[in-house]
Amino acid sequence: MSTSRSAVRLGAEVASSSRRYFATQAAANSASSTSQPTVYASLLLSRPPLLTPTPTELESTYYNFTSSIQHAISNPPAQTNAFYFKAGSLPLRRFQQSQYESLKSTYGEKLAGPKPDIGDVPAENPVEFVSRDHWEKEDAKRGEKSLERFPEEEVYCVVKGKGDKWEVPRVKVEVGESLDDAVGRIREVGGMMEGQTMDSWLVTRKPIGSLKSDKEIVSYITLHISCETETDDQTFFLRSHIMAGEPKLSSKAAFTSWAWLTPKEIEEKLKAQGDEKVWEGIKAMFGVVEEEA
Repeated sequence: MSTSRSAVRLGAEVASSSRRYFATQAAANSASSTSQPTVYASLLLSRPPLLTPTPTELESTYYNFTSSIQHAISNPPAQTNAFYFKAGSLPLRRFQQSQYESLKSTYGEKLAGPKPDIGDVPAENPVEFVSRDHWEKEDAKRGEKSLERFPEEEVYCVVKGKGDKWEVPRVKVEVGESLDDAVGRIREVGGMMEGQTMDSWLVTRKPIGSLKSDKEIVSYITLHISCETETDDQTFFLRSHIMAGEPKLSSKAAFTSWAWLTPKEIEEKLKAQGDEKVWEGIKAMFGVVEEEA
């Protein structure tokens, strides 16, 4: 009799252990199957170049040389000016004078031919020329917050987030929310950057790139059973441009500061704070490509 009771007790313990084991496995599988990567939408807000790049000495020399050759071998039809200017008008005489001065400076006085008989030409109103970096110097006191920085380059808006680290502004995409609606909570009126103070627009609703973060171990507690599963984050970048204005961080923003930086400056800041992998993952979106060996 005692032997049969021991057998029954052993069978009950085995059955109980089996139920605990299968319950643990089911909870682990359930947590693993329901864990989804967190999706973020990031706003890649930039100010396009304000000026064309200053040509190098080689570029200027090449342009002047090819222009002089093209002009020398061209044979414009007679009376071409009649299509654009009234005969004997002041604009026509000014044009003829400028053409003669251009020929004289390019080929010399002998090859330029006789000076056109246009009589006295009144001088035009003086034109005020400013240096290419005029507005940049005027707004230099604002430092990295100046939208006039590096007028010949494209600058991007980066923010200082948690941990006092620089990053491209992003927001978590909620369930049922599109990417462009998500970044709208950053750039639109009432958003984290208060779009009312910026003249900006979204270039496209489709992302221009994405960044996948390193996998993280997340603990789940279900039915008092602890298990761990791997998950990762996915950030999609949407391109936007700004013409004027500046961000105005709202109280609900997760950012503490912002700046307009060139890709080179962004690279330096990210690497200085230990985010080399982040830069390697996003640099192509800033036009930085690997140089072939």
